[in-house]
Amino acid sequence: MNITIYIARSLFVLFLGIIFSINLLSQVTPWVEQTYEGNDLINVKCGSDVIIAADLPFVDKFYIFDNYSGNWQIIDLPQTLKTLAVGDVVIAFSDSLLYGFNARLQVSDMIEINGNILELTGGPPDVSYACSKNLAMLVTDEYLYVFDGEVGNWQSYNYNFPPDYNYGRYWAKEDFVAAVLFKTGSHYPTNLVYSSHTKTFNELENGLSGSTIMDHGFASAYWYTGLPTTRFVGYSAFNNHFQTMETSPFSVSGGSSPHENSEKNTVCTIYNLTANGNQRSLIVYGYDTRRGQWDIDNYDYIRTGSSGFGSFTIGGQISAVCIQPVVSEPVIAAIYNGISGSISFVATSIYPTEWAEGVYGLCGGTTFIIADDDSAWGHDVNNGTQSYINYPFKPEFVEIFAGENFATFSHYHDNDTSMMVHFYNGAFNSWTTTYTGKTMGTVFSNSGGKYLFMLESNAWNKETIFYSSITNTYHKVNFPDGVTGTGRTSDYLACLNKSNGSYFFNANDGSISTLSYPMQIEGLSNSAAVTYDDNTNTGYGYNASTKTWTQTSITGDLNLPPQIVEYVGIVPVDSRKGFYAYSAKHDYWGSIYSDDYKAAFIGENIACIRKKENKTLYAFYPDAVIGINEEAADFKPKSFKLNQNFPNPFNPGTTIRFELPLSGLVELKIYDVLGNEVVTLVNEELAAGKHEVEFNSHSGRVRNLPAGRQGLSSGVYFYQLKAGRFIQTKKMVLLR
Repeated sequence: MNITIYIARSLFVLFLGIIFSINLLSQVTPWVEQTYEGNDLINVKCGSDVIIAADLPFVDKFYIFDNYSGNWQIIDLPQTLKTLAVGDVVIAFSDSLLYGFNARLQVSDMIEINGNILELTGGPPDVSYACSKNLAMLVTDEYLYVFDGEVGNWQSYNYNFPPDYNYGRYWAKEDFVAAVLFKTGSHYPTNLVYSSHTKTFNELENGLSGSTIMDHGFASAYWYTGLPTTRFVGYSAFNNHFQTMETSPFSVSGGSSPHENSEKNTVCTIYNLTANGNQRSLIVYGYDTRRGQWDIDNYDYIRTGSSGFGSFTIGGQISAVCIQPVVSEPVIAAIYNGISGSISFVATSIYPTEWAEGVYGLCGGTTFIIADDDSAWGHDVNNGTQSYINYPFKPEFVEIFAGENFATFSHYHDNDTSMMVHFYNGAFNSWTTTYTGKTMGTVFSNSGGKYLFMLESNAWNKETIFYSSITNTYHKVNFPDGVTGTGRTSDYLACLNKSNGSYFFNANDGSISTLSYPMQIEGLSNSAAVTYDDNTNTGYGYNASTKTWTQTSITGDLNLPPQIVEYVGIVPVDSRKGFYAYSAKHDYWGSIYSDDYKAAFIGENIACIRKKENKTLYAFYPDAVIGINEEAADFKPKSFKLNQNFPNPFNPGTTIRFELPLSGLVELKIYDVLGNEVVTLVNEELAAGKHEVEFNSHSGRVRNLPAGRQGLSSGVYFYQLKAGRFIQTKKMVLLR
């Protein structure tokens, strides 16, 4: 063959191959579609990485998509009544069949239902079905059904249905489910529970009302007129055990109240103040759902003069009641530390001359502060540290707020033109003070999350303070033209608009940046942000971990706000004829457009577009185009985190996982209930990221074993993570 002809043919074949490859590439889309049957407006729900869609009620099939398989599946379930999706778990049920699916494990289970479903109308917690990231439940008048996502199947418990049943309340949490069945004319409802730690059920006939459900369990005390005793009940999912006790009757004060800016809400505290003349006795009852037991202590004192009794304050893992026995003596704080179970009566270094002048106590997740008009005292339960500060006399308090490991307040004197702003940081055990403008007779606006605080003063320059408890630093910005727009905070991010742009704050590193366009505040989450500039038709997606912005050109009118849950955000265009979707884990934008009206549904890592014209669902799946990039695959955690060991209880081994936002020296140790060190699992420099360590109770590294014993004995142990200033301890149970 002529070499010229051969080369020409080869080039032609190569050209066709390139064209074919380009054509295939152009057809690759981040949208995985699925046609559906039934009503145009099919019901769609999104979990973290899974979607379930069904034309409810009384349809014979529903549709599931998940990020792990990247595929839609069709499930036949005649007369489907309800569907739920949370985390990686979805459930669906009819009158007679119950379906559960764990997307991460790719396992499903369908069983028959026995009995009549108790409550179907209304919303949570009044309906007898619920779903969390790991567990789902359904309650009939015969059985409590639980889908445990860790094992991927339904389990059932035949309980004693109360004949005088009136109504119920139902909860699914990460590691337990609870049903509270109230009875006509009775003060004592039946409690039904399931624990993912023990994989078992439990039942308490004379239980709690369950008005406040905490992490890992619930607890309270109650007394009604005519009852001979005050009854205490606490439940812990770690051992799936109810602890009950009774005391002489008293009117219950305190309780539990989930702190929205705390990582964990585990503490319930009841107090009783008795009086006999000037003799006083403060009795404190504390329960932490991780410890699973009531802790009790009392403080006796003699009241003199105009001494006072302060209000009760509760946080995530700490609570406090303040008293001042004698005017000339310091305020005593009765502090319950849920982590250790200790009740401490601490002299706070606060000496109010009169209680009526104002003593302010406030708990955060792990911190407590008390302040009066010239001094303040802070305490942290993680470190067991305390710090005191004094300042000029300023009796007017405003902007009191607490996050996970910090608390803040501002105050001023009527004659002042500025006000003082104080931050107590428990992780650093330090006070930080600054000043900002004050305008008489106006209200200051603030907003905060677990690890940040944003304070906007109404002074002439509209100064705003952004504070990060992670770095224990703050930034001040102002608006010389006196014009500010809307703002918003999450646990880690904050934004505040001005006339020609916005300020954007990341608490992870305490950085602040100026944007040339106003942000759409609806597009802010803990881990990402999605917004747009309608002057340039540009979309912007922000990854809080990598601190990078990814932009895309947008075609269409930007006349609606964006939507976001966690890592995935949506920008609608042309009144929802089109959508631009952003994935922070991929740093990727994808778009879809049609003249037909659509609706968008979003989960943490997933999104779904519903197109009614041709009855089609489109799941947003960036993996189909690019996969998770290296930076996203090594997605750095937003903060320090110590996870619960799994399995728990364990024998002989268990896994401990933790997350580090920064590199540094890390210690992970095991202790017994007496505080003796059992073993050091980690003592080295570790990179930022997610880590896991295996612990075996039979390991030769275990210390202080009696002669002849092979491994640790059954019981409660504690594991503690130290990384920089971060310290956290959790409980685990060894069953041999």
